[in-house]
Amino acid sequence: MNNLFRGSRLIVFVIMLSVMTGCAMQPSFRLVTDPTMRYTGNGYSALPPQGKDWYIGDHSPNIVVFNKASVEQRKKYQTFGATVIVMKPEAKKVDSSAEFPEAIEQLLTNIHGGVGSRFRLISLKVAPFGPQGSYCSLIDLVQEERDNPIAPGVVLEITVHGFTCLDISSKFMIQAVYSERKTKGSETMLDDALKQEAEGFLKDVIFTPLHDS
Repeated sequence: MNNLFRGSRLIVFVIMLSVMTGCAMQPSFRLVTDPTMRYTGNGYSALPPQGKDWYIGDHSPNIVVFNKASVEQRKKYQTFGATVIVMKPEAKKVDSSAEFPEAIEQLLTNIHGGVGSRFRLISLKVAPFGPQGSYCSLIDLVQEERDNPIAPGVVLEITVHGFTCLDISSKFMIQAVYSERKTKGSETMLDDALKQEAEGFLKDVIFTPLHDS
């Protein structure tokens, strides 16, 4: 199997950024007032999650972040975010689309083993995603965080769900995920209504994945 990404630490940056940008509601965050407005960048277009109390955390050519959390939830270190990020890896090819999920899984496993003492990978599932022949992977990740500066002595649990796809140009990947951070053992925010909003966000992301010829 060809090396998928020599610049492998870029992936962990992407995963962690999607999680950590949901960790604190900053005063500069803007409430989404037009849920029909698409946010575009280099290779992606996304609608905000369709629901109340979503905030725009960041928007640039390579990333868009939406956050949802009440004051009460933030006091409990509990946050929820939805993110699209564009990545430009140094090496871009595997031999076939069938190898893509395995390569992503190996990459994430290796990287999360070296993130540092604050984070510990609990589980990781990677599966094929999209039409047959797509260079896409579905990702479900759970990890623990300790020694967060805003939550001393608290063990936090982070869950990430979404997908990573190689663009048709083979020059970049797009990752779309939703993620939750909460105190370990506490109740999740992800009820049926929020899950519908988050899954709808993933379905509304527009890009053109690479397919086998």
